[in-house]
Amino acid sequence: MLRKLRERYEPGNSTHIVGSKARLFREILDTINKNTTKLHMPLILIDEVDNIIHYPHEEIIGMLRDIADNTVAGVVLIGMQDLREKVMKLNSHYYNRFIYFAEFKPLSDADVVMMCKSLAEIDIAEDLARFTNEKAQAGGDARKVIKAIRLYEDIAAKVNMKALDLATYSKVVGR
Repeated sequence: MLRKLRERYEPGNSTHIVGSKARLFREILDTINKNTTKLHMPLILIDEVDNIIHYPHEEIIGMLRDIADNTVAGVVLIGMQDLREKVMKLNSHYYNRFIYFAEFKPLSDADVVMMCKSLAEIDIAEDLARFTNEKAQAGGDARKVIKAIRLYEDIAAKVNMKALDLATYSKVVGR
């Protein structure tokens, strides 16, 4: 975490990161606090938190709690659907410190159309976007939609097109 904070706030600082956990933790807090302003409130995103929500890594969750307690930084933990239960099993004290759990539901066809329009570098027609969610087995899974978008972009590039609809996609892939 200190390495990432230095990259963000002190790109010229090449000091080797070494020391006790306590010293390094103080440096993390100092770096966050020193770089907090009314216009910049740091936000720490921890993805794949499922990998640390179990007993051997409990001190990592404690450290994140202490960062939230000793700075104005927001700490966002991103994990899978059973994260709430994992945190509760790990430590009810930590669980009670969470402000909010957001649960994402499967994407609707309208969500997939919007993702295709905003993420794709080509124009993906609505019929192909809806096909992606319904027939192409994305089933509301955002990662599968993103993979499909990349596939559509690759196909469009190979046939030198700036747009792709269901009929053209079906013809190109032989469906």
